[in-house]
Amino acid sequence: MMPQKWSANAVTDLPTVNNLGAYYSQQQFLRNLDSHIHINERQDNQLPTISNQVYQEFTTQVGSYDTRREFWLNSDYYKTRMERNAKADAALLDELIDDIQFTPPR
Repeated sequence: MMPQKWSANAVTDLPTVNNLGAYYSQQQFLRNLDSHIHINERQDNQLPTISNQVYQEFTTQVGSYDTRREFWLNSDYYKTRMERNAKADAALLDELIDDIQFTPPR
């Protein structure tokens, strides 16, 4: 009998203002303060939208080895598969980390 294998695919997109909730309001407030302070410096330099900034940070984090490692270290799935053998656990962790494939948007 073949061992079970599972996979999941996800499509990500920019968050909406509703998705961002209070974070959006806070960032908008800080941008407004900043624009009053630096009004002459930023006439042609438009900031990316808050949604774009959040999505860019998301793609940076999800592509990060350290973030994926932290995810697996704290997951119940990894904890139940641990063998209490440092070498085997490290190999399992590396395998799980490598199994997360992320292709950032272009």
